[in-house]
Amino acid sequence: MAQNKQNESPFYTALTIETTELGVDLLSAALESVGAEKQEIIERREDVEQFLADNAKHWDYVENGLIEGFGIEPQVRVYIPESDAGHELRARIDEKLAWLAAQDFGFDIGTLKTSETRVNNEDWATNWKKYFKPIEIGDKLVVCPE
Repeated sequence: MAQNKQNESPFYTALTIETTELGVDLLSAALESVGAEKQEIIERREDVEQFLADNAKHWDYVENGLIEGFGIEPQVRVYIPESDAGHELRARIDEKLAWLAAQDFGFDIGTLKTSETRVNNEDWATNWKKYFKPIEIGDKLVVCPE
């Protein structure tokens, strides 16, 4: 049964989990297997710096402080609603992280260290559009959000 929008909390917990390049896909799949579907992959700071340097000619603006949001190693961030269902999801995530830490996958999956931030419940699917500038490609094509 769908949850009543009026009973939803206006906040989420953003749980960030440290991993490695080889561990990202495994961690993401493990989190999805316990119901953590709202995920974000955060690249390594070094990779983002290299990408920006390699593609500098394509950027007219890079936000100050952008690089500080990235870690030494990749991270997976999941968004957990502040609700009874969210508390249950967090318990399943903690159990899965403990299980992952005890496994030998034949490669390093990282520390799996977690950190939390409380964030506002936003319309994640559309809020990115306010930062997107239309891009003209040729004389007849413009790429812009709907």
